[in-house]
Amino acid sequence: MTNEAEPTSKSTLEELGSAFERQAGHRLVARLDNAATLKRQIDAGEAFDVAILLPAQSTI
Repeated sequence: MTNEAEPTSKSTLEELGSAFERQAGHRLVARLDNAATLKRQIDAGEAFDVAILLPAQSTI
């Protein structure tokens, strides 16, 4: 599962990601970057499963 998120989510993703991988048996790949870069990647059609952005930036 590929996740796109801002760097402020790193510690949360590390903790939740470990639990997810143990329970689901799937590997979590986290791509961390700023919102503007993530928006460009999403707009360009880059594949991902989940995007986690701060509420003020979730209008992507």
